[in-house]
Amino acid sequence: SHLVPRRVRALLEDAPRHKVRVRQLVQREIAWKAYYAGRGGCRPDLVATKEERTQRCRIGDCEYFVGCSRPGESLGGGDRDRLLGYHWHVAYVLDLWKET
Repeated sequence: SHLVPRRVRALLEDAPRHKVRVRQLVQREIAWKAYYAGRGGCRPDLVATKEERTQRCRIGDCEYFVGCSRPGESLGGGDRDRLLGYHWHVAYVLDLWKET
């Protein structure tokens, strides 16, 4: 699975063991131009597998879409799939708190 950075993924996986709770407040699919992120395109290890594009992955307390979608393959579909210069990621706003 491709939740990057890996340290964030490790912390989310470990959170329940440390009595840290995680709740998703917002989930949004966002476009990004991989070309400007370096090396002229998207790194292959960041691209979601076919399964990851359709199913969330459990990491700790929550389920997330991981990896990016190639241009023309957004989760939302429709007109955004005509934006062939963009890859798609799902971004999350998380609420974390420690149980007492």
